[in-house]
Amino acid sequence: MRALMAETFTVPPPPAAWALLALLAAVLGFIALILLSPAQIRVTRDEIVVRAYLLFSESASRGEVEEVKVVDLREDAGLKPTVRLSGTSLGGWRVGWFKLSNGSKAFMASLGDRVVALRKRDGTYLLLAPRDFDSFVEALARHGWLGSGG
Repeated sequence: MRALMAETFTVPPPPAAWALLALLAAVLGFIALILLSPAQIRVTRDEIVVRAYLLFSESASRGEVEEVKVVDLREDAGLKPTVRLSGTSLGGWRVGWFKLSNGSKAFMASLGDRVVALRKRDGTYLLLAPRDFDSFVEALARHGWLGSGG
């Protein structure tokens, strides 16, 4: 009697599984693209507008802002972010809504711990620190948000 050779059979995934995988890869790529797109801060004499990702847009008109100051989050314990409510953070890069140690909420678009803090009348904050922080502070002063006009 002759010995039989082993035979192997496969059960491949259905074509729908490959379509699902392609869809999942596209969705994850889109999310990564959104999360890694830079936030933009626009400063005018009357308004500061922050646009981040496709999800967030925050603004503050001059009439809404009670106080504007430059702070170092390592030294100002009350404005230190403690909990990310929505958004992204990685090291000193923070974009989105955060709960602060003083109990307030802040929308942050910042690189690092030195930020411009805008306290709004509703008790929320904008904490902003773009890449060219010194030029940003100068622009705020030129538009009357900081210094004698701020």
